[in-house]
Amino acid sequence: MGQKTVQIVGAGFAGLSLAWLLARCGCRVEIRERAARVGGLLGTHRVASGTAEAGANGILVTARLVELCREIGVEPLFALKASKRRYIWRGAPTRWPLTVGETASLVGRMAAKLLFNRRALRPVAGETLDAWGRRNLGQGAADFLLAPALQGIYAGDSKRMSASLILNPLLFKKRGKGDPHGLVSFRGGMQDLVDALERKGREAGVVFHQQQVTPEDLAQPPPSGTERVVATSAWDAAALLTGCAPALAAKLRTVEVLPLVAVTVFFRIQQNKYPGFGCLFPANAPTRALGALMNSYIFAGRAGIYNETWIFGGARDGAAINLTDQELITEITGSRQRLFGLASDMVESKITRWPQALPHYTLPWETTLQTLPELPGLHLHGNWLGGIGLSHILDRSHLLAERITRA
Repeated sequence: MGQKTVQIVGAGFAGLSLAWLLARCGCRVEIRERAARVGGLLGTHRVASGTAEAGANGILVTARLVELCREIGVEPLFALKASKRRYIWRGAPTRWPLTVGETASLVGRMAAKLLFNRRALRPVAGETLDAWGRRNLGQGAADFLLAPALQGIYAGDSKRMSASLILNPLLFKKRGKGDPHGLVSFRGGMQDLVDALERKGREAGVVFHQQQVTPEDLAQPPPSGTERVVATSAWDAAALLTGCAPALAAKLRTVEVLPLVAVTVFFRIQQNKYPGFGCLFPANAPTRALGALMNSYIFAGRAGIYNETWIFGGARDGAAINLTDQELITEITGSRQRLFGLASDMVESKITRWPQALPHYTLPWETTLQTLPELPGLHLHGNWLGGIGLSHILDRSHLLAERITRA
């Protein structure tokens, strides 16, 4: 058998990680990316006061990530001990947002199920995240613990999100014995990971093209022995597949898209009132923000002067994508005073808008994912296939690489 050729559309983390894994197995790999830069949602802005992430600020460490970092020559930067302190707002930032009664209810419910009925903890088909939380944790824990915590990851509405899609990868995925855990980034930010994947990919023979792939391109049969991977967002994949797979494209068009705005704000004085990873804001909090990351307490030696990243948008407030820069800064200034009692001695800010940032993992999307057809020689990859976190995407890259090389 000759050398296998793989054509990848999209050079986000999904496409880059898959390209590296395929190239190291001896495949001939080409990536086509329409943007002038690779990395997709991942990237790091460097401003006078420090660094500001365009998207994810870190990645959950796994054995596969450690192996990847070693292979591509980038050193992980582990989160500080202070980052283990996390806050949820309920009248004030608190590390435990439940009342005594709600805590007692949560402990009683969980003890009974862990001892006598563990299977009841598994989500059932058609169950929302909110319904799962009320069934297993109680109303208080569902509203003030589960919903804000997962809103901080998925930016979705717990009353509409699928419990199966969200919780199965988080709670019921088996970890290898001795697997590392925690959050990591890199000395120069997440851009270091993007740059290393691109550099090592090129060294391994991956060919990069800045090119807008069209539906007509994919409608043409690939050369013999060539596999194709569409590693774009679901909505871009839907547009690309209209010619070669119209039924699949129609399904992908049903995904709901969530916008996000990330505002990194640098301050003259470091706040010491709430040292920790950050604070999440439930729906009743007096702010339009979903949460705030205290970046200087998360990773050492790479944040510049003290800074925070405030996240807006998602399912709760999609209209926030239309706020002007000044409106966003005014909202942050007021929210810091109302929520934290902090004055805002701002030095600089960096605002990143993603009109189409994340898929909303709703119940209809759960059903759609179960019915996506498999097409010979065509593979799909991305954060809309059952796991938004970068570690989940890396896992899927491994599965796809194995499937393609063994075909």
